[in-house]
Amino acid sequence: MTDGAWKEIAKGRIISIDLTKNVAVGEIYVGNSSLKSLQTQLTDLSENDLLEIDQYGAAAKVLSSLSEYYLAQHGKENGYKVIRMPEDMAKHLGAYANFDFTFEKNGVKKTIEVKSLWGTDTRYARLIHSTTTAPKGDPSTWTPDQIKNYYPTSSCKFSTQDIFAVNLFLRTGNIFDFAFAKSVSKAVDPIHGLSFAKQYPNHVHQNPLCEIDNVVWFSNIDD
Repeated sequence: MTDGAWKEIAKGRIISIDLTKNVAVGEIYVGNSSLKSLQTQLTDLSENDLLEIDQYGAAAKVLSSLSEYYLAQHGKENGYKVIRMPEDMAKHLGAYANFDFTFEKNGVKKTIEVKSLWGTDTRYARLIHSTTTAPKGDPSTWTPDQIKNYYPTSSCKFSTQDIFAVNLFLRTGNIFDFAFAKSVSKAVDPIHGLSFAKQYPNHVHQNPLCEIDNVVWFSNIDD
């Protein structure tokens, strides 16, 4: 941690354990497969650094919840009516929203999806979505809800939300910090748009560079 900002040196994964020798075999990931990157990260490692063992994934869930809470506060402070979408949706009540919030002000309503940075390289936003199974039958017969909820790749769809809100905590150490971008493809808006997935042009590239430049990424949702 430097000046309040956290830096993730590496991720580790245990693959097997030999209890007779008290030895664990695993792998280390530093954001890419470069040996030089691994050597650099290990050089930076010191006895003052922290080891996080999160067997049940609690840290990610807490960070996600806090990010959503402070985004809601950001919206309210900027005069928006903020509504959190349900985590689960009963089938008889309609389809799952696939976005997190609606923000409404002056009669204009926008849908918001909250995301984080990639832990192994906090220069990039993590715009991922769970893949889903294709509906049965010919695609021409799929209903609008089936089309909306079909994700053939693990990237968010541009059409699902109006705005991406990326929490910058992993870079700045401040849970209040966000970067906002329009959910629009560069193919549609070459200036303000985001890159799209190579084989799926209707889906955003899942790890775009996330730097507040007031062109693609903004620090305030009003911008």
